[in-house]
Amino acid sequence: MRLHARLCTASWLCPSVLRERLLAAALGGVVAPRLVADVFYGKRWIGYLREYVEGDSLDRVLVELLEAGRVEEAAALARNAGRLLGLLHERASCLKGLFRRPRRLPRLLAGLLALWAGFLEARGFTLESRVLLKTAQGAWKQGVGRLVVPHGDAHFGQFIAARGGGLLVVDFMGELFRPATWLFSLQPAERDLASLLRSLDYITVFIGERRWGRVYHLLCKSVLKGYTEHTGSLDWAALRLWVLERAGYEAFYEYAVGSGLEWVPVSALATMSAAWDCSG
Repeated sequence: MRLHARLCTASWLCPSVLRERLLAAALGGVVAPRLVADVFYGKRWIGYLREYVEGDSLDRVLVELLEAGRVEEAAALARNAGRLLGLLHERASCLKGLFRRPRRLPRLLAGLLALWAGFLEARGFTLESRVLLKTAQGAWKQGVGRLVVPHGDAHFGQFIAARGGGLLVVDFMGELFRPATWLFSLQPAERDLASLLRSLDYITVFIGERRWGRVYHLLCKSVLKGYTEHTGSLDWAALRLWVLERAGYEAFYEYAVGSGLEWVPVSALATMSAAWDCSG
């Protein structure tokens, strides 16, 4: 099966394309008229896909493995995805001087959490809104993570399990509903990692596993173990903050696009309130 990559068709001056050109120049990639940035973990190089890659998105592969009961294989792939994200953050460090350092990041995170809280409150999700508001208060008092050149929208649908072996990362265009300047801002590594962990929640829900069950925890541990092989450590408090922010953003996104999946992040927030005792 040919899996068509998400190609950048905009002008060379479009911020998303410009960002990928910078990655290519700094990391030795081959610049082509239409670009999709990728990292091939098996050989540890960063290059570009031109048209398509033979393979499947990793979220689909994980679902198929888990449905077949091949949990250990799924965990190994999740660990490699964590390694790949860590490698990306490590390799892209040479680009830091070209990206803006976000100002007042704790205030920004607190504002995002409060924004998602207001959105949920307006839809009657009072408990979930309180979770985010209480977390927003904590964001003012602690660090929000280690700044890196980010992927911007790291979830398992952005990883390709190539038919010839190895994993690739695609689509560095970032999230919808974000300003273009966001693409050229350093962001906390824990934000990218939180996106990947939240993606696992969707995957395990789709296979019918109990929320935050054994398989979910195994896959999360695998991702984190793989990621820290390159980075050495994590800001766990910041990761927790960003996991909550990601869930709030997902609820907003799912409602905005009318996917019908808003119950996944909303119920996750309710679960987190019980597990972390932060509903207060």
